[in-house]
Amino acid sequence: MAELECKTEEYLHDASGVKRCCERCRKGQYVRTDCGKSTKTECETCQHEYYTAELNFLKQCLPCRVCYSSSNQKVLRECEASSDRQCVCKTGYYCTDDGCEHCLPVTLCPLGSGVVNQANPQNDTVCAPCQPGTYNSFNDAFTHCQSHTRCGDLGKEVKSAGTETTDAVCGAFISRCHWILPTSLWAGLVVTSLIIILICIYWRAKRQSYMPANSSSPGIPVEPAPPSFAPAELKFPTECNSHWSLDQKATEPLFINTAVIQVNGYTSDCEVEADGTTITMTTSERFSQSDHSNGMRGHDIRPSRYLSEPQEDEWPGT
Repeated sequence: MAELECKTEEYLHDASGVKRCCERCRKGQYVRTDCGKSTKTECETCQHEYYTAELNFLKQCLPCRVCYSSSNQKVLRECEASSDRQCVCKTGYYCTDDGCEHCLPVTLCPLGSGVVNQANPQNDTVCAPCQPGTYNSFNDAFTHCQSHTRCGDLGKEVKSAGTETTDAVCGAFISRCHWILPTSLWAGLVVTSLIIILICIYWRAKRQSYMPANSSSPGIPVEPAPPSFAPAELKFPTECNSHWSLDQKATEPLFINTAVIQVNGYTSDCEVEADGTTITMTTSERFSQSDHSNGMRGHDIRPSRYLSEPQEDEWPGT
């Protein structure tokens, strides 16, 4: 005889050797009376603190789960006829199994380490050491590594540098002058000043190159010493190799080479002394007609008279 096969929503009931397929009860119910030859399955709703979570042919409902506070559990969802009570671990604890039958305290990150992943009901805390520039001064399971305080951004000086367990400590405010210029502008001012100084040095050297070598001070003209005698009082020489004499005062300064002396038969140069000054007189022989009326032909002597330079002992005041 072939085995009777029932559908998924049915169950096989054997009553006194008679087998038949009966309809299952829905979740939240249980089987009160099995089906008969002409009757269907009778189902009954689960009582309080009992439940069934799926189609069943149970003769009674299942008791709901109890959450024990002594095991650091708490109720997440209360028991219903169609679902069991759900328990979770209290804050600071996590489950060690899928059914969350046991709860263990979460790991606390030590000083200098921060939380990477916080603990949840199913997983423990994940910690990691703080990176340079960060710190954590708390021993807990939820604080991340914090960045050190940037004293410079606050306009303060650093009194104590931060570590992996402590924050930086700032001191007093840094005094700032509003006239402080950027470094690039200072560099430009320095270069400009150097260029101006070099131009001044070059101009000064070039100016001195145009001054006389014996100038005592640049840019100050030196006046020549006045003559030690009055030109109007000089006399013409009174003797010149006993060839001629002239005893009269000069009617014009001796420095002007305009006097012409005509002496017949005088053909040589001579030196004469007048008022303590030696005068060199040169003659040039020139044959010319001196007088068209008498037809005489003679020598025209033009003496050049130059004063010699005064010597140092002849300067005024010496």
